[in-house]
Amino acid sequence: MRTPLVLALDVGGSSVKSVVVEAGPRILSSVSVDAIQSKSSAYDALYGIDISANLRKILGMPGLEIRYRNDAEAAILGEARYGAGEPYSRLLGLTLGTGLGSAFLVNRELITEGADVPERGWLYTLPYGTKRADDVFSTRGLLARLQARGLEADDIASAIQRAGEDRTALIDSFASFAEDLGLFLEPFVSKFRADAVLITGGIAEAWDLFAPSLIRLLAVPVVKATLGRRAPLLGAAALYM
Repeated sequence: MRTPLVLALDVGGSSVKSVVVEAGPRILSSVSVDAIQSKSSAYDALYGIDISANLRKILGMPGLEIRYRNDAEAAILGEARYGAGEPYSRLLGLTLGTGLGSAFLVNRELITEGADVPERGWLYTLPYGTKRADDVFSTRGLLARLQARGLEADDIASAIQRAGEDRTALIDSFASFAEDLGLFLEPFVSKFRADAVLITGGIAEAWDLFAPSLIRLLAVPVVKATLGRRAPLLGAAALYM
């Protein structure tokens, strides 16, 4: 019997990442990254378009099965099954980047409803103080903290570089970000009885600047993702495996 193969895609605003995955799972190809123009036809106006039907037509494969998964869920699931989250049976995962993504997993399966998880497992719509969590625990939220301390930058990497030798403002900004994140997460960690919190996304690349404060505040291990761009692809392929 032929082993099923899955073409997994991670579609973003500026690129599409793809890889072929075999049941097991085993990645059979290197991750391909192809640039796309988000302002070109359809990409800025996908609402109402039957993407599956159009793909089948373009590919000439009317019977092709196509499934979809939220990108944050895919990345966290990939890490839960095959990466840093694998040792834990009850995992709360976050993606910290352009926005705040989240997922709750029991025995490496997504939990999207129940008394111990928010609706759909999503934290980004919930309030923190007077703001939405998505506006606080994201790149724009962190940049706002840095700006308030005199560090003007378009992205986190630039802010770190501009800090130079005077890193006080940088360290204070990341520490306050982590402290607020810990206070926000603690009730969910407790209610869900999480064994660990997994962090992935662009902000995780500044791990040494914010993780120590977050680790001190939470009573469970806080672990950094290890699979990089492979995580969401494996999480997407898991729809078939």
